[in-house]
Amino acid sequence: MLNFVWHLGARGRNLRFRARKLLALRCRDQKIPLPQEAVAGVRLLGGLTIAHVEKRQKANQVNENIDYSLKKLWVIVAKNVFSLFNLILFGVALALFAVGSYKNLLFLGVVLSNIFVGLLQELRARRLLKKLSFVRRQTESVVRCGVCDALDSEKLVVDDIVFCSAGQQILVDGCVRFGRIEVNEASISGESEPVRKRRGDVLLSGSLVLSGACLMQVLRVGEQSYINQLARNAQKYRSRDSALIREIRLVIRTLSLFIAPFGALLFLQQYKIAKDMVGATEATAAFVISVLPEGLVLLTSVALFSAAWRLGKEKILVQELSGLETLSAADVICLDKTGTLTEDTQELVGIECGIGVTSRDVDEVLANLVSALADVTNQTFCGIKNYIAKKRKGIVADWQPQKITRFSSVAKWSGVVFESKGAFLLGAPEVVLGSDYEQHKEQIEAHMNAGARVVVLAASHGELGNLGEVPVMLALLVFRAKIRDNAARIVGFLQKRKAAIKILSGDSALTVAQIAKTVGVVGSERVFDAATLRNDASIAALAGDFTVFGRLTPEHKKELVQAWRGNGTVAMLGDGINDVLALKEADCSIAFGGGSAPARNVSHIVLLLDDFAALPKIIVEGQRIKNNIQRCGTMFLTKALFSLLVAFFLLFLPYEYPFDPIHMTLINAFTVGIPAFFLSFERGDGAATTGFLAAVLPRVLPGALCMVASFFVACPFGRCSNFLSAAQVLTVCVGSVGFVNLCLLYQICAPLTPLRGCLLLFASLGFVGFGICLQGFFGFEFGIRPMGLLLAISVGILCVLQGIQLLWERWQK
Repeated sequence: MLNFVWHLGARGRNLRFRARKLLALRCRDQKIPLPQEAVAGVRLLGGLTIAHVEKRQKANQVNENIDYSLKKLWVIVAKNVFSLFNLILFGVALALFAVGSYKNLLFLGVVLSNIFVGLLQELRARRLLKKLSFVRRQTESVVRCGVCDALDSEKLVVDDIVFCSAGQQILVDGCVRFGRIEVNEASISGESEPVRKRRGDVLLSGSLVLSGACLMQVLRVGEQSYINQLARNAQKYRSRDSALIREIRLVIRTLSLFIAPFGALLFLQQYKIAKDMVGATEATAAFVISVLPEGLVLLTSVALFSAAWRLGKEKILVQELSGLETLSAADVICLDKTGTLTEDTQELVGIECGIGVTSRDVDEVLANLVSALADVTNQTFCGIKNYIAKKRKGIVADWQPQKITRFSSVAKWSGVVFESKGAFLLGAPEVVLGSDYEQHKEQIEAHMNAGARVVVLAASHGELGNLGEVPVMLALLVFRAKIRDNAARIVGFLQKRKAAIKILSGDSALTVAQIAKTVGVVGSERVFDAATLRNDASIAALAGDFTVFGRLTPEHKKELVQAWRGNGTVAMLGDGINDVLALKEADCSIAFGGGSAPARNVSHIVLLLDDFAALPKIIVEGQRIKNNIQRCGTMFLTKALFSLLVAFFLLFLPYEYPFDPIHMTLINAFTVGIPAFFLSFERGDGAATTGFLAAVLPRVLPGALCMVASFFVACPFGRCSNFLSAAQVLTVCVGSVGFVNLCLLYQICAPLTPLRGCLLLFASLGFVGFGICLQGFFGFEFGIRPMGLLLAISVGILCVLQGIQLLWERWQK
């Protein structure tokens, strides 16, 4: 009743109670003397006055919401706008604008689209994280001016007196000034066992109150609190790109090295031939645009964004798009036990009755204990409550409790004295059974060695806390952490992908190993207990020898991830503050939405529903993206290599560069960009066996050489024999380059499906149709001679490409 009254006041339901009266009642029940002294000039029972609060607010000692999980807007904009790729293309656009070549600025559509996609995804992630942070805000029960009332956590100031009770998340650092509680510091230390806090003990933000009640004096708020200091350090984290993104950026940087020298020399050469600043600028701009695979960057961004959008509908937030492909290619995947393989609950899986005791007797006692201790919320007691709820039929809990002793981690037992029934206790076997423990030791330790937790239910006629006789054991209650229903299936899926599963936990190594064995982790028998590690020893040397690690500190987890990263790609799933260091080191980090803010901050992916089963969906999407980008990248790089080779040869030949940027836009749009865009959405999650460059280079060189050959077949006809005009030479060059791209598209689409056939037909008709309908805009000139030459070149290209394809297939066999 006292808890109920207090929480009514704490939730601000228009009921206000004087703090002294409430605390006096609570202290009388728990037999704790009331404190009378002041701490830091603040009387505990009265709390801060309005003057105190205003003084601290002026000193900026307020718990302002500092969400380091949100990227600053200017960082998002700068990252997506001012990249090397964009700066080069913006420079080209500025040069074209300066010479008045406005129609050739159409290529900016691709650049702006790429910027838009990147901004849209990151702003969407920021909005969802902001919403998540808002939902997880809570109110605090604060004593001010002698009155306890509800107050938003962001309005707390230093030295505020806060009432903490079971189920409450501690959001600021403080010190227990009155009362006693038990907290779960698993998100800080990784240890799931409750920690008892008495007067004078420090409470760190991020802890969860399991039982008891206390008055806490606020010591550190805002950016000074423990959880925000970790978040601030996590902000220094720099995301790592996936292998696919790294290879694409390597290609862009390599090509960029040739742009400046080749572009400058080509400009001088073209200006020397034509004596025309506009023509030289347009030729150089066309060279730069065709060398930089802007469509490939856009294609990758769109493919990743569309996957992130689809996953968003499944409540999976992708903060870093590269995380999708990285996870699908991970060599090592690190998992935690609590909250990942298991739910954060204890399940009563077995009851072993004592001599002469029936299961019906045990159920009746447990039902009455649950009724008397209804406000207890620790995991063990919740497991009993769930068990009784299933057995409720036919069990009546009508015993009258006379005295109640709640569980504490120091005493390790709880009990209730019932009128005319006697005393019943629940607790640790070695404490409750006393000298009788040896009789049951073998039976109890057999369960404990199997990773279970054992609690004794006993009866006594003595007084609780001062037992006059050894209690009689009624039953052994066997608890296990409840394994997620889908854990074994997910672990099996990951291991089929050839990923090594590693279990990192702060819990007992033996318990973790049993869980790992149950869900089918390969190598679960190779267990290491970090508690046995010498202070000066490094755990990294043991990374390759063991699969399951227990009693790990945050530093241990970090060292292990670093060691595995030396031999491959590492992904890690974590949710606690103790996981932050390791998450920062992983190539792909995944956090639960219900986890700590620092963990969400450093993670590429956030599982908003805290659902471990989301991993296969993410991996399938990432693999699909990788496969599709590899297939489509051939067309982009073929065009880039062709442009480089043509520019190189033109430095020594007296030919004009025939292309303008608008021509490259036509080629890119219909024979490369649009087909690749639609192909990137195709299903299929088969694992790719090679990297991006290894997959595309065998096809790039033949296509590029065919384009170069067609170019140097067409140019002499216009230069030497006047067989073709300049416009006709341009028509043949653009047509032959487009035809090679269409041939490559056919190879990529093979075997043809109805959808792929329609796509190939659309690309062909679009390229030819726009060229004919807008021939004046593009500067084309059609006739019998150019069309005959183009047909001859196309037949030759087709024969060469087909021959190379047959030779390649035979060599592979």
